[in-house]
Amino acid sequence: RRSAACDVTLTVISTDPGRPLTGKVAFYLHPTFGRSKRSAIAKDGKAAISFTSWGAFTVGVEADESATKLELNLMNVAGGTSAFYKN
Repeated sequence: RRSAACDVTLTVISTDPGRPLTGKVAFYLHPTFGRSKRSAIAKDGKAAISFTSWGAFTVGVEADESATKLELNLMNVAGGTSAFYKN
């Protein structure tokens, strides 16, 4: 595929099986998204959002009432098109 457009699903889970993820999780996308802050409620220990992106960027996440802060650079995640990683 030549298009930079890729469907992205971000999923957050706890690394501690004794403390499953609960509550609201905030995802911070690139500012070019109309709604750059999106939220999901953890269900069965997971919180996830899906969207289409035309380029890789760094995603921020807050969980555990903002006690846990995470970042993920989509440049380090396989599965996108070559154009996705160039944008």
